[in-house]
Amino acid sequence: MAKIFWLSILIASICTASPDIALALNSNATDVHVNSAEDPGYKAAMLSNDAMKAIQTADWQKARNLLEEAEKFDPNGASCMVHTNLGLVLEHFKEFDQAGLHLQKALSISPNDKSALEDMGSYYQQTGDFKQAVVYFQKYLNLYPDAVDAATIQGLTDKLKKMKMADVDPSAKDYYADGTQGNFHRFSGVAPLKVYIAPGEGVPGFMPQYADFLKAALDAWTHASQVLSWQKVDDPKGADITCNWVAEMAKTNGASLVEAGRAESSAMGHEIKNSRIVICTVAVAGADVTDDTMKYVCMHEVGHGLGLIGHSPFPDDVMFYSERQTKSDGLSDRDKATMAKLYATDLGSNQHH
Repeated sequence: MAKIFWLSILIASICTASPDIALALNSNATDVHVNSAEDPGYKAAMLSNDAMKAIQTADWQKARNLLEEAEKFDPNGASCMVHTNLGLVLEHFKEFDQAGLHLQKALSISPNDKSALEDMGSYYQQTGDFKQAVVYFQKYLNLYPDAVDAATIQGLTDKLKKMKMADVDPSAKDYYADGTQGNFHRFSGVAPLKVYIAPGEGVPGFMPQYADFLKAALDAWTHASQVLSWQKVDDPKGADITCNWVAEMAKTNGASLVEAGRAESSAMGHEIKNSRIVICTVAVAGADVTDDTMKYVCMHEVGHGLGLIGHSPFPDDVMFYSERQTKSDGLSDRDKATMAKLYATDLGSNQHH
């Protein structure tokens, strides 16, 4: 009897999400009272607005520069918005200490601010403090039960409640135990994997480059395994891995709206016989998906499909479990080492590293 396991990541509620769940600008706009271009609050709001546009095009450095300029006008009616967005940008640069300080300042200005609460929850999730993440996400849900992303945040909160606070050695070379969850599964690696990538034409939100991102992910992970190779096939029948695109995860078997991708694998013993990867082309509330987001989703789901059924506790790794996209520049050394360790494990072995 083949074992089945489902894996997923969550849709990143960053700049690609709908206006009222991603950035503080829109959630605070009604609270910013300015009358002229000479008003410090007006200047800060306009700079933050430009920063939001920069984030939406993944120009993070420009966004940072604009927000740091806006911060010079503190205090003013736009200060909460500026500090929340700056916290978001600093999270992208992995400057978590500073990001946390800005988010705390935002909440000291406006304790019930919608975006600041969500971003603070995400901050704690990314830094491994899942208990505190749940506190802020739950407060968000209590205050904004009808928010467009309430189902997303509820699903995330439910998952985080089941996870333990990260207690890991930052110098660890791999995350094999977390990645395999104590029960490894992998392909045999004897022959090249046959991979079918479905056409995406006609799927809302699909862009031609997405297939290239998926191929790049397959190249990166198979190379990291030091064992695997793959070849594209035109027929899903007999394929070792099938990859499909959907505009709505709820239309796939067992999926929910909080997910940006899923990977299902069937195994006999420790050997994976086939994997099925499904990737969503449209984020929550119909927002656009950036190329960086799609690269991350493809990389993360291929990792699952090749046998990493768990997640990394390290934010710098592609396989980190997060509400946000945490990485877009390829596999980390730990990602590579973990995959190599998985494929160095004998299929007949009952030993777990």
